[in-house]
Order: sequence, then C-alpha cells, then structure tokens
Amino acid sequence: MALQCSAPIVPVIIRGASRVMPKQHFVPMWNYWSEEITLEILEPIETENLDVNSKKELMDRTWTAMDRALSGAPRALPSNN
Repeated sequence: MALQCSAPIVPVIIRGASRVMPKQHFVPMWNYWSEEITLEILEPIETENLDVNSKKELMDRTWTAMDRALSGAPRALPSNN
C-alpha cells in the first residue's frame, strides 16, 4: 500500500513488550505491567521513486534499519541541509 501511494514507511521498534505479553500468550501478564515498554520510531524510508516491483528492496531496507537499531549500531544523524 505504501508503494502504491508513495507514502514513506516508518519503522517502529517496541522494546520490553515481550515481558508483559510473551509469545503464545493471549492475555497480558498483569503482574509485569510495571515493566517499562518503550517505542523507538526510526527515520522514515521514502518510497517516492519505487514501484510495486521494488517491494523486496523496501522490505530489506526496512528490516536492515530495524536490525541496526536493535543491535545498537550507531545511526547516521540527519543532515541539517
């Protein structure tokens, strides 16, 4: 859908949610609600010059950005140009 609309993809990482609602659980673990959950909103990935045939490339770029953020790799700061 993002490719069809030329809308940017905004990757989001949710850290700590697995402690509150682990895999295979359909109900949150209420005794862990005091745990901290953080959202990390990554830089948007532009899709303006991509078409539906670029889906694999866009998926790879999105996963790479998320993997770098999860591994703690330093991200380039946005330029002020």
